[in-house]
This record gives sequence, C-alpha cells and structure tokens, in this order.
Amino acid sequence: MTKQGVDPATRTLELLWERIAAPTRGPKPTLTLDEIVGAAIEIADRDGLGDLSMRRVAEALGFTTMSLYRYLPGKEELVELMRDKAVGRPPAHRRDASWRAALQRWARADLEVHLKHPWLLEVEIRRPPFGPNHLAWLDAGLAAIEPLSLDPLVMLNTVLAVDSYVRGAARIRVGTSAEQRRSRATRQELARLYAGIFEQIVTDERYPALAKIVTAGVFDPAEKPIDEFEFGLDRVLDGVAAFVEP
Repeated sequence: MTKQGVDPATRTLELLWERIAAPTRGPKPTLTLDEIVGAAIEIADRDGLGDLSMRRVAEALGFTTMSLYRYLPGKEELVELMRDKAVGRPPAHRRDASWRAALQRWARADLEVHLKHPWLLEVEIRRPPFGPNHLAWLDAGLAAIEPLSLDPLVMLNTVLAVDSYVRGAARIRVGTSAEQRRSRATRQELARLYAGIFEQIVTDERYPALAKIVTAGVFDPAEKPIDEFEFGLDRVLDGVAAFVEP
C-alpha cells in the first residue's frame, strides 16, 4: 500500500480497464490516455525502455510533463499500459486446428510481438498482467490446448512454459540483432567470427563434449541453418505431447 492507502496494482487495474473518469480539474482535457500511451510506445520502440520518461513523452506530444500526471500517476503505470497496448490482440483461435498447430500459431505470433517491441523484454514482471489484451492472449493459449482436457493448473503452466520459451528465444534474437547493428556485421560474418573463437579456446582436454560439437562445424555459418526457434518450439511441444500421452 502507498502512503495514501492506494495499492499501485489497483490503480493500474483501473487505468487498464478505463475505470477512471477523465480529469475534472483545470482546463478541458486536450489529451487522451491512449494518445499518451501511443507516444510512449513510439519512444520505447525507437530508443528502448531505458530512455523513456514522462518528460520525453510530454515533449513528443507538445505538452508539459506535469500535464501528464492528470491522466496517470507515473512511469510505472504508463509502462503497464504500454505493455497491454503493444501486445495487441492474439490471433483468432481456429477450432478446426489441432492443439499443436494452434499452440504453434500462438507462439509464433507471441514471438512477432516481442520482436516488434523489444522493450517488452526489459519490463520487470512483478505481478500477473491484468490488461484486457494480455488476458486475451492467455485465454487464446488456453483455448489452444483445451482439447487435451488437462488439469486446469497444468493447462495454465503449459501455456506459461511456452510463453517463457518464446520470451527467451526473442531475447536471443533481439540481442543478436543489436550486436549486428553495433558491429555493422552480417549474421554470417559474426557466425564465422564466433566459430573461429571457439576453435581457438575449446580443447578436448578442457571441454571434451563441447569440442566434439565445435569439430563437427556446428558453429560454422551454413547456407540453410536450422531455425533455432522452430526447433526449440517443436521440442517444447513434444514434451507436452509426451506428458499427455506417456
């Protein structure tokens, strides 16, 4: 609880579900909460979450920083609103699809969202997301595996496990892309560099198992490399299938 006795989570919940009326004090509002959140997302997409501030959002909109506080308490609540707006709505659930195909489609769309808005991976997750869009994503994931008739707790944890895998894969892709931009090198050029480093430092004596992988040329750039995301996703779903049909 805050000093004023208002739980920040409750305040954020009200904002997410538009339960707070427009400001009544002062001049007639010329901004909307949606405009504020949209401007903040544009800044975060371009410069990252670390460079986001209430001041920068206000400047982008042509208003004073203090004017934004008529609409929301501060940056923490703003980021929660940004998260929910950025993820948007999930892909429509196809009831004729198998559970596996449906969950694959859900996971791929989840990846696309995180690659489009990399700053989502910077957000510290302190509590479950309560926004309408986040809940729609969770509902869609659960609907995908509903035909499996799993225990409710198992259903929830299965969807969360897939989402955790997606976020991890997205973090690697975002990091790799950032390194390519920083070094001005292509993915193949970086792969050759890393392969050469591994060949220099990995020996049979110190890392016998890893040395076999390096010797096999796994780290060498290939014309048609394996799609790491799809490979990992398939293995995660294989695990779900094995759990359902041991």
